[in-house]
Amino acid sequence: MDLFEGPTDVFGMAIYNSLLDKVETDPKYEKFVQNLEEKVMVDLDYYSLLIKFEKGKEFEVIKKEEAEEKSPDNDDIKPTIRVKIKVQNFLDILEGKSSIIKSFLTGQLKFKKGFLKIYKVYKLFSKMMS
Repeated sequence: MDLFEGPTDVFGMAIYNSLLDKVETDPKYEKFVQNLEEKVMVDLDYYSLLIKFEKGKEFEVIKKEEAEEKSPDNDDIKPTIRVKIKVQNFLDILEGKSSIIKSFLTGQLKFKKGFLKIYKVYKLFSKMMS
């Protein structure tokens, strides 16, 4: 699977490297990611990250501002799923100290758009961390 060269910020790199590692080591997860057609916006405390999945193509993790510069018409960056999460909770999930479900149930992870796709978000991030 050809992949985008990667993000330049620390949180984007953490997501990208976790996704890449899981895709390279788990054929089922790779198939799941290859079949996704979603744009997930993750609003952190300081900035937003866009994770783009195009069916059969590479995934991309990019800061919202950089995505807007690349696509001035903004059609390419409209998220289908948008979540808000604090950086510390995000890091806890990446380190396995917390989970997507726990974060959602305690209000630390909030859906701003695409709530009905909660299962995809759960499957994407919880499998990425395992």
